[in-house]
Amino acid sequence: MSTWIVLQSPSSGYNDEPGISYEYPHSIPNGRQIRANDILIVVEPLRVTGSTKRLIGWGVVDHVISYERNGRSMANAVYSVYNELSPRLGFEDIGGDPRNNRQNAITGVPPEIEAGILAHLASAGSVPRNSSALQLELPLTIAAEPRTAIVDIIQLEARRVRQGQGLFRKDLLVLYEGRCAISDFTPNAVVDAAHIVPYADTGDHNIKNGLLLRADLHNLFDDGLLRIEPMRLRVELSKELTKTPYADLAGMPLRPRIDGSFPAIEALDQHYHTHRSR
Repeated sequence: MSTWIVLQSPSSGYNDEPGISYEYPHSIPNGRQIRANDILIVVEPLRVTGSTKRLIGWGVVDHVISYERNGRSMANAVYSVYNELSPRLGFEDIGGDPRNNRQNAITGVPPEIEAGILAHLASAGSVPRNSSALQLELPLTIAAEPRTAIVDIIQLEARRVRQGQGLFRKDLLVLYEGRCAISDFTPNAVVDAAHIVPYADTGDHNIKNGLLLRADLHNLFDDGLLRIEPMRLRVELSKELTKTPYADLAGMPLRPRIDGSFPAIEALDQHYHTHRSR
């Protein structure tokens, strides 16, 4: 496990959001080094904040998704848990800036000072974001613990709060760039992670069985009033919707994911034929 300081700007154009994931090109320094269970300390660039209080949060990586976007090889580290610092901290609050190159977007924290920095973060005020409330247990009184104990405690708590549904939604937000797979609507607050075949039937949160849908379209999809024709990958509506504002969605193509893929055709086919008579 490693700890990294990463630069993240809300207006960078990257497909990420603090608390959900961190996107970066493979080509930058350390762009192929982040792994599951690593800890990312998120810092806003000085030009964005205009303040020395630039440390905005920290999280534990659950897994990394790789794909091509606009001709570039990209990676997206998806958090299992994430703490938003409140109030924000400056480097002076964690013992100084440990980066040897402040221009790099991803910089490793030297092992000999890692424990001290993690102790400062773990005892700082923070709130969970896009994760279980159990994340509040992370700020433990561990300043006196050796590095291995601090790391073990953080990883143990991260494992405890991992929830399949939460990671399922984060993965779909990454893969669909936060936009509805049908309407292209974007605000995260109104898009849902939808299971194509109901979770009750599959018992898992496989992203091949998932769509990111605007909340109202999710309800229509679950009720079978809106379907995806599995061969053409286009929207089909039930008769009840033909004279409603939803009629414009008929025949609309399903948006591909950021890596050019689509959900499992088998899942779409099962949903389609289950509800086709409607």
